[in-house]
Amino acid sequence: MDERGQELQVPLFPLNVVLYPGMLMPLHIFEPRYRAMINDVMQGSQSFVVVLIADGMQEGDVNVVPKRIGTVAQIAQLRHLNPEQMNIWVVGGEKIEILDYHRTADDYLMARVRVLADASIADGGYVPPLNTLRKLFAVYIDLKLQLNDHSPDNMNYELADAPDELSYQIASLLDVSLAEKQALLELSNTSDRLAHEATILEREIIHLQELLKSHVTPRTQPLPWGGEVNLN
Repeated sequence: MDERGQELQVPLFPLNVVLYPGMLMPLHIFEPRYRAMINDVMQGSQSFVVVLIADGMQEGDVNVVPKRIGTVAQIAQLRHLNPEQMNIWVVGGEKIEILDYHRTADDYLMARVRVLADASIADGGYVPPLNTLRKLFAVYIDLKLQLNDHSPDNMNYELADAPDELSYQIASLLDVSLAEKQALLELSNTSDRLAHEATILEREIIHLQELLKSHVTPRTQPLPWGGEVNLN
């Protein structure tokens, strides 16, 4: 699907997650309406839209209301676990704006959407040096790993060279609220997204450093029959 600016008809999958263009995401499908949706899209474009829930519950709520901006999800892999469950991997495609939607006979949502295109860095706007952004992200990941008692040496993210891809990659890996993740998706300028991510990283690094200072390393005692007990 690459029809920027044009209107398309595509199923919606409202979730409590934000999918970004170019990013991979696993999904577990079990509700009858979404099994029907996946079966339908597998016979056609093999794509649907992942969109953050604005109002309602993720499971079982037929009156769920989606956010206005979402991302096309292209099915890359599908595995049937049993007649009532399947796992799929999707990759994010174009960003879209939902114009209107209706409920199908199978209870999933079908929408009329418009494909969006981000303004590139060439269109202006402040952009933090990409090397600085990569360094900030490396510090952020190192601190997250230290707080979870993992060695930073065990993780090696290969960040993208292209600014737009880099902006979505960092957005997908940030451990921030869904509202903030959605705000990053909705930004229509790559420059603005990169600048905002630099601000978020600086903020989160300070927060994580403060947490690390007060972080207590667990003290444990092995038990004769196996396992251990926390002494803190």
